[in-house]
Amino acid sequence: MRKPSDADSAHSHQIDENVAGDFLIIFTRCPLPGKTKTRLIPAIGDVGAADLQRDMTLHALSNIAMFVEKRDVTVELHYAGGSESQAADVFGCSWTYVKQTPGDLGKKMRGAADRAFNRGAQTVVVMGADCPEITEDVLAEAFDKARTTDVVFNPATDGGYVLVGLRKPAPEIFEGMTWGGADVLRDSCVAAQRAGLSVDLLEPLSDVDGGEDLSVWRLADEKRRDDPRVPRISIVIPAINESSGIEATLAVAATGRGVELIVVDGGSTDDTRSIAERYGARIVSSARGRGLQMNAGATTATGEILLFLHADTLLPPGYDRAIRDAMEKPGVVAGAFRLCIDSSGRSLRIIERVVGFRSRVLRLPYGDQAIFVGRKAFHEVGGYLQQPIMEDYALMRSLRKRGRIVMVNLQVKTSARRWLENGIWRTTLRNQLYTIAYKLGISAKRIESWRRTQKAPSVIEVLEGDRGLQSQSLVQLALDTHPKQVAMPRRCSSSIRTQRAPTVEHDPPRRETSLTEHHES
Repeated sequence: MRKPSDADSAHSHQIDENVAGDFLIIFTRCPLPGKTKTRLIPAIGDVGAADLQRDMTLHALSNIAMFVEKRDVTVELHYAGGSESQAADVFGCSWTYVKQTPGDLGKKMRGAADRAFNRGAQTVVVMGADCPEITEDVLAEAFDKARTTDVVFNPATDGGYVLVGLRKPAPEIFEGMTWGGADVLRDSCVAAQRAGLSVDLLEPLSDVDGGEDLSVWRLADEKRRDDPRVPRISIVIPAINESSGIEATLAVAATGRGVELIVVDGGSTDDTRSIAERYGARIVSSARGRGLQMNAGATTATGEILLFLHADTLLPPGYDRAIRDAMEKPGVVAGAFRLCIDSSGRSLRIIERVVGFRSRVLRLPYGDQAIFVGRKAFHEVGGYLQQPIMEDYALMRSLRKRGRIVMVNLQVKTSARRWLENGIWRTTLRNQLYTIAYKLGISAKRIESWRRTQKAPSVIEVLEGDRGLQSQSLVQLALDTHPKQVAMPRRCSSSIRTQRAPTVEHDPPRRETSLTEHHES
């Protein structure tokens, strides 16, 4: 997909070689409560209306992404009601953003179309984000007709139109209209004919303006989530009493295409289950324990790809496309996202960079980075170990022996509460000591006892470890840290092969009191 440079002037007449012949413009607003989809506020509230604006825009962008996979199209997102950074945070960083020009809707659309033509576009299509029935097939038909017709309208069932396609500037159709009225389409067609422009119409579609239109959105949303044309992603979310944060997590996860939501409940006594049901998630009951719960979810999953998501972690816009692109690369068996900790502070930014280094170089992302893996590979390595801690670390060690683990260049945003509650550097140091202890062969059960008491083990405790710890563990620690850079001395190789480091892969399962306080980055 070609994108214009951010330095382009809105009024430049210079042909841009980066602009494709087809140019698609989508109009939307930043989802600010009380300032968007105001006609829906009586039905779903100001926050609900803002969330719907976000979801419908992400739905439209998902359809556009499917469309540009097949055609060379330049896409711009023209936004209002916020800043470019706000828009990019909500809708993703892979789009070109342009602030809408002042004036009524007609002036905005005319300015956007003229800008595209001035930059070298041959056909221009302008659409809104409030018609979830605009699919990639509708877009293809609009562009095809616009190649031979001056103006192509896609009528709305309420008397307006949801899309207009042009093969040359047509200022007449944007002037003197009563926008929002029932006669916009009729008046626009009359204006075009008076100007000597040829007109064609597509099949009418429904948009979402008021509460009576919400069924249109629900149907389109369900079709996208069940899209059989893409590899299915099963999103497994382990939860215990997560009602304070799981709704936001599910809301973003539900914007994906071809996704299945699975919430594995470990015995919640709050509204976790009812919130999950509202988002169409399948509820699976399980004994407590993050590894146990994620295995239970994976067992019921139908997707080719498994995505393990913490209940306090938000996926980035377009996460589903990024995961599929990553999994299609040769040799890839699993991956994860970059980490963003949802709090300000220089110390947390340093931790994010350390996590990034560990993930890229050592190929050891942890669970708060939203690990995804092919279902077949997951089951071949036996899934998560049934142990109370370090289950994500153990899974990554097993998977990296089978293929590549990749990092997607998008960020997940996770809660900072465990760092802030227990101290940023204290938590980080303690977690690193737990990791070292685990590498040395100390059982997950013993490490969990340290975690439960919020205790950082002493160096002597780590080195003593469990009874029977061998010096081989130190060699394995070096190998795990730099798997491709540590060479074994030849005179030692045979003896090392015959020794086995103490294993922690058979710890018995135990019940957990908390999921959100598990060992993380």
